[in-house]
Amino acid sequence: MRKLKWFVLALCAAVMTLMMTACGEKFDPAAYVQASLDAALHGEFASYMELTGATEEEAEEEFGDILKEFNEEIGEIGLSDSVNEQYEQLMTDLCRKTKYQVKGSREVEGGYEVDVEIEPITNVFDAEALEQGLTDEVDDYLSEVMASGEIPSEEEITQWAGEKMYALLAEKVDNIEYGDPKTVTIKIEKTDGSYAPDDNDLEEALVLMLGADAFLES
Repeated sequence: MRKLKWFVLALCAAVMTLMMTACGEKFDPAAYVQASLDAALHGEFASYMELTGATEEEAEEEFGDILKEFNEEIGEIGLSDSVNEQYEQLMTDLCRKTKYQVKGSREVEGGYEVDVEIEPITNVFDAEALEQGLTDEVDDYLSEVMASGEIPSEEEITQWAGEKMYALLAEKVDNIEYGDPKTVTIKIEKTDGSYAPDDNDLEEALVLMLGADAFLES
């Protein structure tokens, strides 16, 4: 669970980094937010490259680094390389399924405000359901262990738990569910000719997209 929380927070940081590169006199805040979210979450870089002058390699690097770091974090648990790769792909698939649309912007003191309509994912980061699902699996696993009379090693138990948690999450991502649309406002602040999003506003939007607010508090 702790590693999944780390991924959510790291994803927020990655999007923030992508969105700190905008500058210039002809600044379109709505296009800037849409393009940055599309690059980080959906892997769609064309608009982001056009707005920022970044190459596709540069635009991909930050998100790729986060996935690499996530893989290393998961690797510390002691799972096999194949399961680590499954988790990495799962998080990518989850990001690709986020739903959002920039609805407009307005100039305010110190910068702009951008409204983003979000359809929050409701079924993936449900800590109670995940814990219950894993508990049910544990009961079956213990019954099998007792019947076999063989005590598994710590490494075998860790691998089993990692695989079961992956299976629970993968089923949820494959059958994604969304809630009613909600609108959040992201403040874009201008400082010395460049633009950057308000960290708290952006984190709120991303956490809402993933439906991870209660999960992070658990």
